[in-house]
Amino acid sequence: MEKKSSCYDVIVLGAGPVGMVAALSLCRVGLRCALIDRKDLKAESGQGRFLMLSKASVTWLQQQGLLPVPDPFWPLSQALIVRQDCSEGFRIAAQEVGLDRLGSMVHEAYLKKILLQHCLTQPLLDLWYPWALTNLTHTLKEVTVSLQNEQLGSQNLTAALCIGADGQNSWVKRLCGHWTHRYDFGQQALSFSAGYRGPEEALELFLNQGCLGVLPLSKHTAGVIWMHPQGMTDHLKQLSPQALVQKVNHLVAPYHRRFWPKGARGIYPLRWDRSPPVIAPRVLILGEAQQSVHPLLGQGLNIALLQTAKSVSWIAMQHILGRDFGVLDKNILKTSDQIPYFIYAMAEGFQHSAGALNWELFSFVAEKFPVAKNFFLKKACCPFDF
Repeated sequence: MEKKSSCYDVIVLGAGPVGMVAALSLCRVGLRCALIDRKDLKAESGQGRFLMLSKASVTWLQQQGLLPVPDPFWPLSQALIVRQDCSEGFRIAAQEVGLDRLGSMVHEAYLKKILLQHCLTQPLLDLWYPWALTNLTHTLKEVTVSLQNEQLGSQNLTAALCIGADGQNSWVKRLCGHWTHRYDFGQQALSFSAGYRGPEEALELFLNQGCLGVLPLSKHTAGVIWMHPQGMTDHLKQLSPQALVQKVNHLVAPYHRRFWPKGARGIYPLRWDRSPPVIAPRVLILGEAQQSVHPLLGQGLNIALLQTAKSVSWIAMQHILGRDFGVLDKNILKTSDQIPYFIYAMAEGFQHSAGALNWELFSFVAEKFPVAKNFFLKKACCPFDF
């Protein structure tokens, strides 16, 4: 077994995209980091979901040296947002907002593979996997995490700062005894991938009881998200693949799109979970551990990368100035709180729309919350520029 340190500058728990990016970015400014995950990272399967990386997210990752230029992902340059009866709608084109693309479609497994290669070659980064977190204690001077491995036993690591990037069911958050505030929108989303023929642009179709979203994932594959009030998605999930696709084809026919069965389905709640980023002395949480927006707008990863960029910049500056970067400013992510204004607006809007994400709700939000309209129309794909 390779000899590793037990004392670090920063410990990052959770080796998903957010955790790997945070650790690698901190190593770039000279901080020694440990990246811990309970899974065997090299043995992970190719399972996962497709992600939409905003243009701003891709640019920042390229600036960190983590993605090649140009990026190798499938480009998304246009989006059509329209009411079901075609009476109202608009199209967003990347060129109209000064970009060459609105975003890039990438499979989660492919992105993690790229980031893992950087982790394996970063000399200031130690990878601990598969090690499970069993305890976390913090004092005014340091954080100690206790780990367990089935073959190698237990190990304690200490650091000036601990970052929890271990997802919605964060053990870091549980061990710190912290809470999650949940906004439940009373809807569920049926999500599936399908064979696809049609324009290479995103489609957001406002229906009477929800919203149907289409994201082209590659030349002949698209992701479909269909929102309904809670309980109605159960019926759709029981349909055969052919019957489900037939229903979708009927709705999208006016927009020159056609699907055929391909891929598995899943049902997800439409909700927003949120906690403060600083949950204990020297403990910071990022990504879905801090807030998860699912499946609204597909912006969860982009918002998480925005948080990571702001946090890394703050920590790096404290380190450069010779300050104790583990003493966290509770307002470390305050500037990114503008992003959730849109979600607050949607939460209030749902109270006026009988729980349906429909055109009337969008109009209500756009009129009452100009910041939300701006986010939805032009900034949804580029939150760093908000």
